[in-house]
Amino acid sequence: MRRDLLGLLLLFLAFSPTLVWIVQAWLEPDSYFAHGPLLVLVCLWFLWERRRELARSPIQRSRTGLVLLVGFLFVHLCAQALQVDSISGAVFVPALFAWFLAMRGTAPLRTAAAPLGTLFFAIPLPLFVTGRLAYGLKHLATAGSVGLGNLFGMGLTQEGAKIRIPDLADPMLVGDACSGLRSLVALTALGYVFAAFLSRRGIKGKVILVLLAVPVALAANFTRVTVLAAIARHKGLAFATGTAHDVSGYLIYLWAIVLLMLLDRWLPGGKPAGGRLGSSKGKSAGADAPAGSTLVAPPMSEQRGTALRVNWLAVWIVTIGLGLPAAALGFYRPMDSPGRHSEMIPRETQGFRAVADHPLSERWYALLGTRDVVWRDYEHKESGRRLTVTALFHGRNWKSVHPPEVCLQASGFEVEGLSIRSFPEGDITRKIAMLESDYQGRGFLSAYLYGGRDFTTPYYGRFFLENLPSALFRQHTVGYLLRVDVEKRDLDQVQAEALLAGFLKEFLPFMEAAVR
Repeated sequence: MRRDLLGLLLLFLAFSPTLVWIVQAWLEPDSYFAHGPLLVLVCLWFLWERRRELARSPIQRSRTGLVLLVGFLFVHLCAQALQVDSISGAVFVPALFAWFLAMRGTAPLRTAAAPLGTLFFAIPLPLFVTGRLAYGLKHLATAGSVGLGNLFGMGLTQEGAKIRIPDLADPMLVGDACSGLRSLVALTALGYVFAAFLSRRGIKGKVILVLLAVPVALAANFTRVTVLAAIARHKGLAFATGTAHDVSGYLIYLWAIVLLMLLDRWLPGGKPAGGRLGSSKGKSAGADAPAGSTLVAPPMSEQRGTALRVNWLAVWIVTIGLGLPAAALGFYRPMDSPGRHSEMIPRETQGFRAVADHPLSERWYALLGTRDVVWRDYEHKESGRRLTVTALFHGRNWKSVHPPEVCLQASGFEVEGLSIRSFPEGDITRKIAMLESDYQGRGFLSAYLYGGRDFTTPYYGRFFLENLPSALFRQHTVGYLLRVDVEKRDLDQVQAEALLAGFLKEFLPFMEAAVR
């Protein structure tokens, strides 16, 4: 037992930077994974409930588990070298399963699998993933709520992520908070806990119940937004987006729990399956033994016979050899050198001139991992329009560059659309990302792209792959993110895009020269 506890402690130590990242993500304001600590408690409670069964299970250390553990720890090591905590987070629970299989064997893992499975739902997703999911889900919630409301004759119409309500001048915005992502994540976890530990269905029935948690969460959110639209029509937008919005956020969970319980009761195949999933109170391994016989666990000497294929020391060596270097890399995050590529950014071009510089706080510099940043307003000489430019350069710490949606959403913007535009530039056609957003009723259009010594791209995935070889070995490189924002006001989409494209055409040669 001491070997197991010390081995588990070594595994947690190997993933300690990842565990810090997970806890920080739980504690973020408006986190989609704030339920994480509750799931950890659920896991520990049911492991404790099954402690006697775990103690009685024969130890049959598995070579397969050791091989899987090596693979997961190697991925973790690479992820920490790349400074991508989300990849380490994705392999943490699988590594825990592999460790259990390597150290204890199949029978103990089968007993512990259901409690350990709750941890899958506690691992945060990367910010750019949750941002994309929230964007897609809020448009789905808008469309679904409009369709549901019109079944009752409400006369709703959809404008992107906004709902037009008869007799109201202003539309109701379906923001990220109403996208349903938070309830989808939490209710899927709740569906798993309900199916694994409370439902008396068989394995197939439990899996179906977990899968049904997704449409249940979506249906509950459609109902919520539709009800808020009805309240807005009769009580006003201020009440609907204030008190009613907050109260309905809690009621949606109650409504979804009721739906899950009804589904568990009504769906066919609900005959008791002999106890809870993996419960020691259910059908035992010796239920088919002759009447009057007594189940006796084999002596420990027999348990440690030829079935014991892996020595515990091998598991420790693997965990230390791959895990501790990963932990060291995770806590060492290089800050870029004080070299200032941003000093090469001009204050005036043919058609634009700088009018104001915005300071960044020390906290922002620390979060970015670089001080090589320009945040500046430029003015179009002909029209007097202002554009806000963010030019961020990275060196060894390539994670300084991130998708602009992350910053916008962290600043309270609602992302409404993302598209790729092609603009001719001399003999080539350059692709640029165009991001539409809204901030307190004001519409913005942002153009951005990523670049390096020999490439420019609007895709973060391409930027990641370009930096992968050098980032893996913490080699020095240089690249940039360029983002330009303009408030639309009286500009239509075509005019706003033309203004941004004109700025980039003059500005990009200076960005490319700065990183050569």
